[in-house]
Amino acid sequence: MAERWYFGPSPVPERPIEKPPEMKITGGMAVAQMFQGVQTIQDLFRMDAQVRNIDVLAARLATSLGLGVGTAYVQAEAGPEGDADHLRDQIIGVYKGLYDFWKAGIWQGVGATWADSVDRFAQVSSWVYAYKHLMNNAAIVPRMIRHWNKEFLPQVPDTMMAWRLYREKIIDWPQFKTYAAYDGWSADNCDLLNEVWNREPGSFDAFIMWRKGLIKKEQRDDFYFLEGWEPDFYETLTSHYYYTFSPYELARMADFVELDQTWALKKLRSARLNDEDSTKMWQMLQLRPLREEVRSLTSKWTWRRRMGRATEDEISNAFIGYGLKAKERELLIEKANLDYEDELVNEWVDIYTWRFRTRVITEAEFLAALIDLGINEEKSNAIVELEKAKGYTGYY
Repeated sequence: MAERWYFGPSPVPERPIEKPPEMKITGGMAVAQMFQGVQTIQDLFRMDAQVRNIDVLAARLATSLGLGVGTAYVQAEAGPEGDADHLRDQIIGVYKGLYDFWKAGIWQGVGATWADSVDRFAQVSSWVYAYKHLMNNAAIVPRMIRHWNKEFLPQVPDTMMAWRLYREKIIDWPQFKTYAAYDGWSADNCDLLNEVWNREPGSFDAFIMWRKGLIKKEQRDDFYFLEGWEPDFYETLTSHYYYTFSPYELARMADFVELDQTWALKKLRSARLNDEDSTKMWQMLQLRPLREEVRSLTSKWTWRRRMGRATEDEISNAFIGYGLKAKERELLIEKANLDYEDELVNEWVDIYTWRFRTRVITEAEFLAALIDLGINEEKSNAIVELEKAKGYTGYY
């Protein structure tokens, strides 16, 4: 939303000037008093013009306060980088208007009062900074810094970089001392720097070396101390560095080794599991290695239920004892009951088949009995036709 600002001279309202009371002038002071009167009138006109200009500025206070708002919206709507061309055009337009105010103020004897007042409200100087000064700072100043640095301040390695170059065998020891001297290090202190910066194993590396038998316990403790650990923490730090099994590794271990609950919970705590998760994990570790055995037993119980040798309550209690969860028990019991129903249907099919073979029932009764068992009609007809194909048409 572009703005159009008008900055032409503002009309100044007329204000009548009260005339001073008439005075009769006599004597030799008439000429001096005349000049003094002229000066007084000029002062009155000048002060009246100033007062009228203040009134004009006060009347336009709200308008002045809104100057520049439209430009802010235009820049925001232009995207992340704004609109530099629009900002430039606005700056030019604003300053032209300010110059008109300046000229009008000169004619009315108030100088740059109008222009200064509007400029303070519009904050045009900040626009100039945003448009031009920032451009100079980004485009010119850094390049000139690099240019003069190249001419007068070529970079040399600081002490740390010089030490790295020395350790990489790019420079020799005297060169290192020269570069360190630029940072204020004396020759004697250069030897101390080399001692401090020589690579030493950290506390964890020292622990690994000690476990591998590469260093002794006393050397391990020296490296602990070098890294800032106090002797009171040596054993605690060592315990912290020992390897901790992950939950997955514990689960794999449970496949081959029976785990002790106290030991397993301690390891799970070391693996940073909270108490609630550790409890759930322990339940899994208990049952995981026995899944095949439990599966065999559940299969046996479902077979017994199918054959009518166990009730639903009996197999449910057995499943609870094996540690099976509620949903798993529900599904296994449902399968066992379906197997039991299917077994009953099979037995009744055999019964009706032998009744048909021995002419206890007719072919039509045989078919009706099969359908009553819940066998669909197509399958029932197939069973009857199979018996007839075998030669059984009923016999005594």
